[in-house]
Amino acid sequence: MEKIGILIELKDGNIKKTNFGVITLARRQGCELFALILNGDAAACKEQLQQYGIGKIIDLTS
Repeated sequence: MEKIGILIELKDGNIKKTNFGVITLARRQGCELFALILNGDAAACKEQLQQYGIGKIIDLTS
């Protein structure tokens, strides 16, 4: 199965709405979806991203 990684943008700790459009388009491709969160609170975003079909969340911290 093909995989798509989506860089999730956060603003003030919340997922920016534009991300959900990208996730929806990627989901239509029938691929396994990964969310990449840079320097954010991945745990706080987990439930909301999973509702949109994200299978795995990768927390990238520097």
